[in-house]
Amino acid sequence: EIGTIVAGCKEAQKAWAAAGVQHRVEVLGQWTGEIKKRMPEIVAALTADTGRVAMCNTELGALFGFIAQWSRLGPMLLGAEKPQQTAKTPGLGHLSHKNQHVPLGVVANISPWNYP
Repeated sequence: EIGTIVAGCKEAQKAWAAAGVQHRVEVLGQWTGEIKKRMPEIVAALTADTGRVAMCNTELGALFGFIAQWSRLGPMLLGAEKPQQTAKTPGLGHLSHKNQHVPLGVVANISPWNYP
């Protein structure tokens, strides 16, 4: 089952990568709107799981701040240099560096948490 899900995600990622940063910012904005619409039920579920009402509200507020911050910074940072700019290493002409801004693709993350 996981293999099928990952394969589907890999396929969808190709379109995501081709869509560009402005489209990704728009999708993150839509995602934020959906989370805000469902905030009462998300807070209720987190509260039932952790018993921390105020902290759940704070954490969701922080999430909205992170999304807004990276939605502002992402286009500036990714637009600051040519996507495939090559640079030579001073004194070592045989070495060069090439920046490539490419989405990572499918990533799995098992993160620690501090809930009881």
